[in-house]
Amino acid sequence: MKCMDTKCFLMSLALIFGLSNAFAMANENPNDGAQKSNELPNIISHIDPFSSALNEAALAKARVRAKEMDLANSPYWFRLMYYRQAGTKIESTVTQPSFFLTQTGQTDPAAELDALLTGLFNPNQLQPNESAACLFPVRRDWLVEQLQIKTSDLPATPCPALTQWLEGIQPRYATLVFSSDYMNSPSSMFGHTLLRLDPDDNEQTRLLAYAINYAAETDNSRSALYAIKGLTGLYSGAYSIMPYYEKVKEYNDFESRDLWEYRLKLTPDETMRLTKRVWELRFVNFPYYFLHSNCSYELLNLMEIARPSLSLQNKFPVYAIPTDTLRASLIDADLLEKTVYRPAFVSRLNAQADQASPPVITAAKVLASSPDYPMANLNSQQQAQANEMASDYLYYRFVGHEVDPEVARPKMRELLVRRSKNPPADQRITVPTPAVDPSRGHLTSRVLLSAGELNGRGFADVEWRPAYHDLLDPAGGYRNGSGINFLQTKFRIQDDHLSLQKLTLISIDSLSPITDFFMPLSWSLAFGVRQVPEAHGRFSTEQTHAVSYVQGGEGLAIQWGSTLCYGLASGALEAGRALDKGWRVGVGPTLGCLWNTPKFSLQLQNATDYWQDSHAWQNQWQIGLQVPLNIGAADRCQALRFAWQQTQQGSQRSQEASASWLWYF
Repeated sequence: MKCMDTKCFLMSLALIFGLSNAFAMANENPNDGAQKSNELPNIISHIDPFSSALNEAALAKARVRAKEMDLANSPYWFRLMYYRQAGTKIESTVTQPSFFLTQTGQTDPAAELDALLTGLFNPNQLQPNESAACLFPVRRDWLVEQLQIKTSDLPATPCPALTQWLEGIQPRYATLVFSSDYMNSPSSMFGHTLLRLDPDDNEQTRLLAYAINYAAETDNSRSALYAIKGLTGLYSGAYSIMPYYEKVKEYNDFESRDLWEYRLKLTPDETMRLTKRVWELRFVNFPYYFLHSNCSYELLNLMEIARPSLSLQNKFPVYAIPTDTLRASLIDADLLEKTVYRPAFVSRLNAQADQASPPVITAAKVLASSPDYPMANLNSQQQAQANEMASDYLYYRFVGHEVDPEVARPKMRELLVRRSKNPPADQRITVPTPAVDPSRGHLTSRVLLSAGELNGRGFADVEWRPAYHDLLDPAGGYRNGSGINFLQTKFRIQDDHLSLQKLTLISIDSLSPITDFFMPLSWSLAFGVRQVPEAHGRFSTEQTHAVSYVQGGEGLAIQWGSTLCYGLASGALEAGRALDKGWRVGVGPTLGCLWNTPKFSLQLQNATDYWQDSHAWQNQWQIGLQVPLNIGAADRCQALRFAWQQTQQGSQRSQEASASWLWYF
């Protein structure tokens, strides 16, 4: 649909509103999903075996052919029905009765396929939209194609609801959209993926397209219970479809997340099949796991349905991270056609400020509060820049509910009026596209082999990290200054003794630099088990002891070119039998700088903590350097890392140095 004038644009918005309401009515209350599902008709209960509409000969022929081809046990039928086989037991992961045409359909693929065949040949007296062909169009199309059933052998089954829905969406092209990580939500710390359905190849109408989103139905809590339920599958996940501009507004504007749009090499027929699959799943709920059955994993099923030759979900038997699923579908499966980068609103505003002079930035900040600021010291072009930045900054605060709407609206109007009186053209710059997109960043699983020396004694380390990224890993494709390590496990061999050196359940670093307009909070959090040179209130250079720990801090970060420096007020709680009271608390500042370049990553850090058990300050210096072994490659699979650490308390000093080989996979 091409919108070339205001009338057509308004008609497009009206159509979007109507279709959104239609889909939303079916999913109005996610908690009522089971109740709504049960309202769908049971096809078999309506079938009359003596109906004159039944083409007995054609049905009998189709049944014989289906049995000969063993379609009930075909991989694609299992994929359509979410069947999983364990030994001789077959069961679908879908539990809603309305997803099946028979009462035994969840565990009997043959009975379910036969029920589908019967429903296609005998819709009987069902109302429009209630036949098997209307409820499950992908199953219907696949079965007709496999059995080469003639259209003339099947009775007419009008599906006005499905037809209207598809005509409104007009799916022709499919685009996989990746939203960068969002540290304030456990479910989005690794990023988020969704699918956009494009009716044409016009980049100017992308915001009016529809997006397919799979997400957990949560209570929006941010408590520890929220994370626990998300990790253990106690939330349910469901598909929804909505105008794409709503997701852009949420991610780009509200949460300041960059978007990457990857056009897929799917044909219009495959895109239509993918869309029909969403129709089939509109009342289905699945257990949602943050680390596995999440947005990225479930969207892989849609791609597999669209193109039966794909086998994507099997690559993620344990956990699925959005960047890994991007790589599997775009690079490994060769589905990528083209890439479009859509920077976040904050990224665009910061890029404008980077190109502006200090007087212009100062004027923009004043204008956001006082639009009548005279700006006599600025020329016409600088005034245009200041007005644009002030308008954008005020709009950001407006959508983020940081200012009173009744106060912000007239100010935004006044800024727009002032800008309209300035003759220079639009001064906003295009944000440069990063050199490496998320699908081509380093792989997220990592093995590390080290050799080193601790206080004159040699050791060897073996470390495994299933996910995801730390501050020294190659930064391309990841947010600079952000790191998440999950289940990082390190074993050490020293003096013929094997010990657990470190087990990090999760560690998070979020170093967001101060900019001309924003002062975000930088923070860190980690908990797990580690070795410390401390026993019964005394610092030791001879041996270490295992303790459980929780550690975190808050502060600020500043960026100068490729240098990111930070300062945090940190605290740590340790517990273990080797400690004097079984526990101890330490507080103090943490200062550091980080350099990330294509050729190396370097981190310098100093942490000074006052420990209450020894009533003494402990100073720890750390230096880390990482060098990729295949500079310039799309996937950096290997690297060398060098680390040095010195811990000192009073006159006692402990030193450790190591060299490591890293393999990403």
